[in-house]
Amino acid sequence: MAHEENLERTQKLRAFASQTANDTMRQHMARAGEMQDDMAIRRARDERRGALKSRRRWFVAAGVLIALGFVFQLAGVLPL
Repeated sequence: MAHEENLERTQKLRAFASQTANDTMRQHMARAGEMQDDMAIRRARDERRGALKSRRRWFVAAGVLIALGFVFQLAGVLPL
């Protein structure tokens, strides 16, 4: 959500700055803005992907600990 707000804010700032620019500068600013938008979107996707990987690792670790606890409880009940 913060990435979307930041992207919208920078787009509005670029639109405001390009109002008084001449045609060649406006085209240059539009192209540079598209590149910056693409990089910001890619960075946000990478951060989200990293967060999802981290959550997945913790979920798997919790599952393994639960399974180990179950196995140890069974082992404690069995007479040796």
